[in-house]
Parts: sequence; C-alpha cells; structure tokens
Amino acid sequence: IKGASDEAIISALRTLGFEYGTQVHPVGFVVDNSADMPDSVFAEIKQQVHDLVAAHRGRADEPPFYVLQWFDFNPSIPEPCVTPSATAFLNKLDTLARNTTSGPCLKAFIPAMFSAVDRCDAYATVWGFCGDNVEGCFDVNGQSGCYVSLGTIESIALYRHTRINVAIRYNCPSKKSQAIFDIANATGGNVFVIGPNATTNLTGLMDSDISGNVVPLLSVSGTLATNTVKEYTVPIDSTVTNVTFVVSVETNTAISFVTPSGADLTNAPCCPIWELMDGRVANVAQPELGNWHIQVEGSGHFSVNVNAPMCSS
Repeated sequence: IKGASDEAIISALRTLGFEYGTQVHPVGFVVDNSADMPDSVFAEIKQQVHDLVAAHRGRADEPPFYVLQWFDFNPSIPEPCVTPSATAFLNKLDTLARNTTSGPCLKAFIPAMFSAVDRCDAYATVWGFCGDNVEGCFDVNGQSGCYVSLGTIESIALYRHTRINVAIRYNCPSKKSQAIFDIANATGGNVFVIGPNATTNLTGLMDSDISGNVVPLLSVSGTLATNTVKEYTVPIDSTVTNVTFVVSVETNTAISFVTPSGADLTNAPCCPIWELMDGRVANVAQPELGNWHIQVEGSGHFSVNVNAPMCSS
C-alpha cells in the first residue's frame, strides 16, 4: 500500500480485521479549542496527548490509526484529522490553536464527539475534553439542539464496542449533564473533572487506552445517596499480568483499592496511583492473586471500571 492515501490505508487495516478485537485498536481525541478552555489547560491537554502518542509511535501496541477532532462554539465542526501516521497526527495536534471566541460549547461537543466515534470505527476508545458551558443545551432526552443527540452517539458506540471517556474543566463540575454520564458509563468509560495539571493524572488510563487490547473485568455505574459506601469485588487469577482500576464519583469522599491480603493499595513504581478531583486511577503490574476489593464513598453519579490486557493465548 505504498503511496496510498491515509483513507485507503485505514480501509485496508479495517479489512484485515483490526476492528474485531484481535489487534490494537483506533483511538480518537475530541478537543475543545474555544475560549472556554483556558490557555494553560488547553496547552496541558495537547502536551499530554502528544507525549502519549509519541511514546507509542513505532511500538507493537501502536494504534492502527488516530482521529483528532476539535471544536469551538460553532456547531459546524471542521473536518477531523484521520491518519495512520502518528507523525501526521502530532503535526496537526501541535498546530491546533485556540479560538478566542466563547459560546455554548456543548452544542459543538455533541457533533464533534459523533464525528470522532464515527471515524474511529469499531473497538476504539474516544477521549473528549470539554471546557465550560457543558450543560444548558439538553432537554430531558439529552438532545443538544444539533443534528445529532448523545443518544445517537451512545447507540453507535455500543454497536461498535467503542469506549468513551469525557474530561470536563474543573470550575464547572455542577454542570455535568446526566446524558454525558449515561453515554460514558454505558460504553464502559468515565466522566472526570479536570483541573490544573489534572490531565497528567489521567496518564495511566490514557496510556492503557492507547495500548488497546484490554478487556473489562468489571464495569458498574449508578447513583450514590449522600455518604453512601459501596464495595465491589474483582477476582484476579494468573492470566492477569496487569490491571487498571478506574473510579469516578461526582462528590468524592474516599476511594480505596484493597489487595487480596487486606492491605490498602499505595502509590509505588509497580502500582502508580493517580488522584483526581472526582476519582482515582491505579495501574498494577503483576497483581496479587485473589479477590481485590474496591471501596467507594461519596454521593452522586459514580462509575467503577476494571480493565486488563487481553490474554495473548
């Protein structure tokens, strides 16, 4: 396929079976480049995505292709960058600039997310980063006032086995829409509040998503009453060589990962933990065998996901 266009290469990769869960999978990023995303947060998101994609470039677990979709207040979103080349993706990401005009960005976030999910095809992971004005455009059915609703995106994502994660700017957590929670939770993803340097704390989860070939060991979501404590058990056997725990809760009081021997998991080189405003992420290499316990205390919307690399055998 030397000399073929990016779209032709991507079509060939799909034909060879990359969408059926047998290989690494596509990854998409939807980035708010409006004035509602502050310069510092926008730059941090770009740098974090850049570093992760660059780190996987040329590796065996590099995604077969990338999608970059950006948006501002205008519902007429631009054509995304869809390419199998990490270098081409990074060049486009590095030149992406903020639009200094503000507006109701959720109206553009919906078609932008639809575009990324549609272009990524099956078994992908899509990350959405959104600034202020993340609510106020929905009615009770999650309609955005655009040509597509979150319900439509959820249906396509579920059909294609695409996981969606959404990170919302830190100063407006109360504006997180139920519809955004529903689509992320239904696809096995999460909703996070991002603050200064917060995207750095999503490193472990984003790295796992880019690596692909993960299978869910646990995926639950719901609503916690005030000061409610929930506990979930995840059995780990010898086929699991690495595991990622992801918890988000709207009002986070305490999140614990407890090993089979009864010890609270603590941050260490073999098991880094990333603390978030409304959640916690941990990645454990060579996890202890037996029943792990996840304890969640807080209130509001919550989700718990545990993923492990697909066994090569």
